[in-house]
Amino acid sequence: MQPTNELEAQAREWIAELMEVPVRTRPSLGLGYDIRLEGERPTGSGLLYENSVLYLSAFVLDEPGKPKEGAAFARYGLRRHL
Repeated sequence: MQPTNELEAQAREWIAELMEVPVRTRPSLGLGYDIRLEGERPTGSGLLYENSVLYLSAFVLDEPGKPKEGAAFARYGLRRHL
């Protein structure tokens, strides 16, 4: 199934918004660096190794700064408050 122009536009808008989110890196427990993206609504994490992103997971929070109710995972900055 080919994406519609509307879906493609939404995807491009999401990627553009994600590109504006502040990124923090720190050494990972294994190889490479842990990547954290924490915006008001977009959030995510990933793994950087030898200047390549090996893994990246990003999504939009239902409410700015709050994880989705009943979600299995909480944003890193909010875990200490749960």
